[in-house]
Amino acid sequence: MKIHHLLVILVAFLCLGFAVYLYFEEEKNDESLMKKEVSYTNHESAHLKNYCEKGEMQSPIQIKNKNVLPQQTPAIEIFYGEEPFILKKQGYTLEAVSKSRVSYITIDKKPYKLDSFHFHVPSEHQIDYQRYEMELHLVHKNNKGKIAVIGVLIEAGKENEMVEELWNFLQDDRLKEKEIESIHLLSLIPEQRSAFYYSGSLTTPPCTEGVHWIVFESPIDFSNKQIASFYQVYGYNSRPLQPINGRDIYKLSVQ
Repeated sequence: MKIHHLLVILVAFLCLGFAVYLYFEEEKNDESLMKKEVSYTNHESAHLKNYCEKGEMQSPIQIKNKNVLPQQTPAIEIFYGEEPFILKKQGYTLEAVSKSRVSYITIDKKPYKLDSFHFHVPSEHQIDYQRYEMELHLVHKNNKGKIAVIGVLIEAGKENEMVEELWNFLQDDRLKEKEIESIHLLSLIPEQRSAFYYSGSLTTPPCTEGVHWIVFESPIDFSNKQIASFYQVYGYNSRPLQPINGRDIYKLSVQ
């Protein structure tokens, strides 16, 4: 009996040791992913990224489904239509600035007007360690200056016809700005509206915190050619993953 008890205790210790090993391996993998920076190819961006090192609630982050909390609050609704934009070639990305600011979202019935949108390659957020080819950020502000950003992951697939005019402008070396009469914004978000919600920051300087982040779970498609065209102009322009620092991440359905 004593030998039997010793064997049981020995097996229990071995199981416990293996579980601890797996836990620390996972933490080590997370840390290595956060430290693996995606290099900025633009000198100005490489310099400015040094202003983003402070704060405990920074973005982007690694989203793990196993740690996500199911919750239907806050209630988020999208009210997008077609509207004119001014396209601008910034030092680190292509930005489209709304002229009319008629499109908006609500967070618990409080409106946030769409201010602009821009792109990153590869994606800044990851879901269960998967990084996508690109990420679109739709930036919204309320009347008090608070910010809400919708993140849309982009994978290689079929061509997105809506962005062709944007990409034609991107390839035109003669123009720095251009007005575009109408962009159909709903073509830039997925039909499946399951999303992750958390509190974070802007991913470009000044990396302001207190940002409402809504990251759609399902990606949209750009063609390989469209992805390559953006990369040829801007190269990698994504910020490295940031520590979660105990923040809650919620999964909800956007209306």
